[in-house]
Amino acid sequence: MGWKQKIYDRLVRSDPRIRREYERYVMEHLEEHRTHRWRHWRLLLALHWHYHIRKRTSPYLPQPANKPQKPLVKKTVKNQEKAEKAKAAAPALLYPQSHAARRLSPQAFARQLARYDVISFDLFDTLVFRSTASPLDVFWLVGEELYISNYRKIRHDIEVECRQHSETGEVSIEDIYRVIEERFGVERSAGVQCELEMEYRVCFANPYMKAVVEALTQMGRRMIVTSNMYLHRDQLQELLKRCGYALDEIYVSCDMGCSKRHGQLQRKVNALLGHQQVVHVGDHYRMDVEGSRMAGWSAYYYPNVNELGKPYLPKEMSVLCGSVYAALVNTTLMNGLPQDPYYEYGYAYVGYLVVGFLQWIDRLVRTESIDKLLFVARDMDVVYRAYQLYAPSVPSAYVKASRTSSIHLSFERHIDHFFDWHIRRRISSVSTLAEVLEELELNDLLPYLDDFGLSQQEVLTRENAGTLKQVLYAHRDQILADYAVEMEAAKRYYGEQIGDAKHICFVDLGWKGSTSNSLEYFLKETCGRKIQVSSALLGTEGHPFVDAKLDQGKFHSYIFSSQENADIMRVHNRNGNIWRRIYEILFTSKERSLLKFTLDENDQVDFVYLRKELRDPQIIDSLQQGILDFVRDYRQVQERLGRSLTINARDAYRPLYHMLHETAYNFALFQDFEVCFIAGNVARENAETFRDVVWTGGK
Repeated sequence: MGWKQKIYDRLVRSDPRIRREYERYVMEHLEEHRTHRWRHWRLLLALHWHYHIRKRTSPYLPQPANKPQKPLVKKTVKNQEKAEKAKAAAPALLYPQSHAARRLSPQAFARQLARYDVISFDLFDTLVFRSTASPLDVFWLVGEELYISNYRKIRHDIEVECRQHSETGEVSIEDIYRVIEERFGVERSAGVQCELEMEYRVCFANPYMKAVVEALTQMGRRMIVTSNMYLHRDQLQELLKRCGYALDEIYVSCDMGCSKRHGQLQRKVNALLGHQQVVHVGDHYRMDVEGSRMAGWSAYYYPNVNELGKPYLPKEMSVLCGSVYAALVNTTLMNGLPQDPYYEYGYAYVGYLVVGFLQWIDRLVRTESIDKLLFVARDMDVVYRAYQLYAPSVPSAYVKASRTSSIHLSFERHIDHFFDWHIRRRISSVSTLAEVLEELELNDLLPYLDDFGLSQQEVLTRENAGTLKQVLYAHRDQILADYAVEMEAAKRYYGEQIGDAKHICFVDLGWKGSTSNSLEYFLKETCGRKIQVSSALLGTEGHPFVDAKLDQGKFHSYIFSSQENADIMRVHNRNGNIWRRIYEILFTSKERSLLKFTLDENDQVDFVYLRKELRDPQIIDSLQQGILDFVRDYRQVQERLGRSLTINARDAYRPLYHMLHETAYNFALFQDFEVCFIAGNVARENAETFRDVVWTGGK
């Protein structure tokens, strides 16, 4: 972390009240932030004076008119002040979040533990993780097998009831299912086996502790497991074995009739161990740390990964899929093995969205009778690779395409589209008309500028852009002739990719579906192919011509459109130019942007690319690996459970939506990425970075 980021974290992010007000003000006054930075420093000083010197609890800045501050409690001043203090006391979140859970390396930790005669480990949330964020969520799955609705609550309540009636407070799984048998008719042994099997399926080894145990094994140290649990020793031994542990000295509360809470279980274990120096490692401070010390053991606290990760999670995620998502993220990022921040971003905030997108595409394939998917370069590179990993139900291909190329191929019908993307977007580049036409390889039009009262050396402006558009109309046939070789090469290329397919679907990021729209005309009219063409997009932005495509079933949108999740679409559109750049960074690949198809000297299809862009390939690799690893992990959870966990669109989007609001962090990560929205062969000096886009307010 650079010194600038450290200063920013200290002055802004260390206090959630200051951070909330300051970052909102900056995003609402980006131009001022760029030109009069001193005003923002003055605001920061005023915020510190307001909250830290004057000790005020009310916001310093006026609240937005369209976002009135919700009353925290019912009109009680005392309660409101209490709630404000609690909110202010909430710890500031640190990103990357895996660095907030830094621990000793597994090898260093093992060396510390090796100083003791016996090393005792807690089992659940220490040696072993579950694929659900809460242990109670496993009961949703068990209830489905037993055909009992609301089983999460029923199973929990019955366990509490059994403990209340137990003299020692300890119960076994058989005790619990004896009551379930009486009330619901589930045969006891069948119920026990069902729950056991589900626990075996959802559990997996903590990679951090697995490395610690392996290091201690190599040192020849004695290790035991000490657990509060209603499962018996032999059942826990089988679970550990399935998770890859060879630990068989296990002491469990339900067998020994006492708990770790006040050190009773540890004292019983002491009697069996003899005079040994014991250290215990666990995630529950009251039982694992205080209880062990009461018994004369040393103890190391291993904070629960799900508790550590909870503040970073979006709110109101789905009951089961959201629980699996939270568990995967928490157990991967908070276990003590710090991750690369870009890998973390891909894993925690994009991977869940990609899984949901793939599931939706798979359903779309069946309902629309699609027989080939064409994932469009470059944004769909990682999605295509994830599709091969996750659910390849129909043939698919990753096809070279770009907005520039597809507009060329459909120029005959899309002159206005060509003008908007290639010329209108260059108005702010301070380029002469000659430079614009040369970048677009339309040098043949230079002699005709005089006929329209234009000079080659005049700068492209809003005033003369319309006249230049008339030049395109007047010389349409000449431009088409210039594109003849490109069209022939593209015809051969797409012919090979499509093969015998009758209904192809272009899979793309969004937002107007321009690639699919352009290529449909080219393939059906120019190439004469009798095929059905549709497009599957991550999201659309509410343009009427896009909505018309949605109405006709030619476009399909997963996350949002004007027809579904329109509230999300409106938020996206308000932040559009900045958020779109982040999307395109997250989904980009290392290959260069395609400018056009061509034929080489041997009459073979070849490609012409844009110059090398300002994009760090290592960052792209890390982002993509994080996405692919999450897809793999989620698929493995489904395979272990033997069922599909279908992610709905709103849920899939929540993690990324949550992170998109971390404006300073996104800026720190991606500020040097080239994110130019001008189509075509853009000179390096005219290209924009993410920093440029943010400082100009996304304009």
